[in-house]
Amino acid sequence: MSRKPDILKAAIELFAAKGYHATSTHEIAERAELSEGIIFYYFKTKEHIMLGILEDVFEAYIIGIYDAMEKTDNGWDAIRAYLEFHFRMRRERSTEILCLARDYPSTITNSDSPYNGGVRLYFKRLLELVGSALRQGQEDGTIRDCPVEETAFLIVCTLASFPKFDIIGLAPYTDLDSATEEFIHRVLSPLT
Repeated sequence: MSRKPDILKAAIELFAAKGYHATSTHEIAERAELSEGIIFYYFKTKEHIMLGILEDVFEAYIIGIYDAMEKTDNGWDAIRAYLEFHFRMRRERSTEILCLARDYPSTITNSDSPYNGGVRLYFKRLLELVGSALRQGQEDGTIRDCPVEETAFLIVCTLASFPKFDIIGLAPYTDLDSATEEFIHRVLSPLT
């Protein structure tokens, strides 16, 4: 029986409570009720643990968005399905997202990091999904003509920035979900 899920659960709890840098692998092992050696059997370093959290969240995010968009009939409905899934996942997995938004180790995105390619691949897949929905909407008339790649990038980055603003206390609104959907709809609606 793999203990990997127990390690990830303990790490998520501790990273959320104390932060990535303030949490030791010893503390993770204690929380998971394992020896520290077992931690290193599954993960080479603490950074690998954070990468495991990142991969789990990103994979669930990409699959969830794909599944939600696949059930739609037009481009705008696909974008709306993406937004609804994003907001639902942000609520349901808020602890993991808090860890990633606050303590995502910058070393993972360094150009010489072996994990850089994985992060870039997830981001590329997300941009492709959003871009595909935008193109579909332009073809079916539910989304106005706009530069697809740039617009996909702006939508994704807008949504990704919310947790950071929540963490540092700069989000003056408690519920931005419907306001964000309405804003994006206004930006993408065909000009009349």
